[in-house]
Amino acid sequence: MSFAGAKFMRTCRLSLEVQPDKGGAAKNLTIPDGLSIEFTITRQSLASSQTAQFKVYGLGPTTRDAIYKDRFDWTQFRAIQFFAGYAGFMPRVFNGTILQAYSEKQKEEVVTIIDAFDGGFPMTNGWTNVPSNAGGANAKTAAEVINQLGSALPNIAGPPVVGKFPVVNMRGEVLFGNTWGLIRQKSGGNCTISDNIVYALNTNEGIIAGQVQDVTSVGSNNPDVPVISSDTGLLGAPRRSGVLVEWDMLFEPRLALFQIVYIQSAFNPRFNGAYKTMGFRHHGIVSKTVNGDYNTTASFIFGNGNLFSAAVNALSGA
Repeated sequence: MSFAGAKFMRTCRLSLEVQPDKGGAAKNLTIPDGLSIEFTITRQSLASSQTAQFKVYGLGPTTRDAIYKDRFDWTQFRAIQFFAGYAGFMPRVFNGTILQAYSEKQKEEVVTIIDAFDGGFPMTNGWTNVPSNAGGANAKTAAEVINQLGSALPNIAGPPVVGKFPVVNMRGEVLFGNTWGLIRQKSGGNCTISDNIVYALNTNEGIIAGQVQDVTSVGSNNPDVPVISSDTGLLGAPRRSGVLVEWDMLFEPRLALFQIVYIQSAFNPRFNGAYKTMGFRHHGIVSKTVNGDYNTTASFIFGNGNLFSAAVNALSGA
């Protein structure tokens, strides 16, 4: 995947399920073109759900009533999807569930606010009861157990993405309890759900073209690793943030959690190299009448060289 391409003419599409009809059947709504939509989407490499907030300006009262959802109403499981980008490409950047939706008046404008999350439902509703996970010659590695548990979670979109967790329990074990809690135990907390996919990766493991690879071994000429530079939207210069490197760029909807990227900064070349995406925040507004932000702030862990070793040591407490 390349991050190249002209970044002009903002575009987006927000689709969501609204109040079901009298028979209980779900109804879908796509926000009409021409309305202003402001969004904030946050993804982090944490064992907690991802979050998003959308603000839609100027909806009519009937539509606002249909969208309304009380945050404590768990009888409705309503999906929401958001696509955004530029003329020529508009990837899906959020696929989750509505937590709450309500409307309020801000000065002279009516704003409908939708809070959503991704991953919270399978984390809380998955339950495992495996009396015995055989030991001895048939013992499974921790990675195999994570795959087994992740595949059993409800409302998951595809198979888990799992790195190298080679520890084997030779005595066998009982897998009983909250499934996500068991995955956290087996992965040492190195797990998350993003875009309804389970990820369990070690600090040095990232993703290139859908495959798990060691970030430290990524060369400088891999065509499957996208480059972030001033030509592809890098704003300002990379900066240290604890054990991570952080930088701002023009809104980049193709960026994915745990994706390996190259950074090329003319201003601060000491940070150049391969990195693993540890989290990002998209914020912007798409409107025909209002101008505003349309950017991405992302955090990356050092991919190769001395900086990466220092980061790993700091994370492990060495």
